[in-house]
Amino acid sequence: MLIQTTQFGLIQHDISSTSTVMALDIWIISCISFVVASLLEYAYVNYRISKMKRINARLSAAMITIISMKTKSLRKQKRYSPESIDDFSKYAFPLVFIVFNTTFWSTYYFV
Repeated sequence: MLIQTTQFGLIQHDISSTSTVMALDIWIISCISFVVASLLEYAYVNYRISKMKRINARLSAAMITIISMKTKSLRKQKRYSPESIDDFSKYAFPLVFIVFNTTFWSTYYFV
C-alpha cells in the first residue's frame, strides 16, 4: 500500500500537470481501492471470528441446543458466516480485478 502510494506520487510529479483525469490516475486509484477493500474484508472477517469465539465461550451446552432448534436463524447466520464471506471474497476479488483490467486496458489501449 505504501509502495503504491509512493509510486502514485512520483508518477504525478514526473508527468506534466493537467486539469483532466488521466487513465493512469484511474488505474492506480482503482488498484489502491482493491487493496483497501481486501484489507477491510480481512478486518471484518477477523472481527466476526473473534466475536463468535467470545459468544461461544459464554454459551453453555444447554443454550447451544436451544439455539440449534432455530434453523431459520442458523441458516441466515451460516449464510453470512466469516468462512462464507472469506470464501466468496477469495474468488470475487480476483475475478472483479480481472474484469476491471480487461475492460480498462481494452478501453484505453485501443482508443
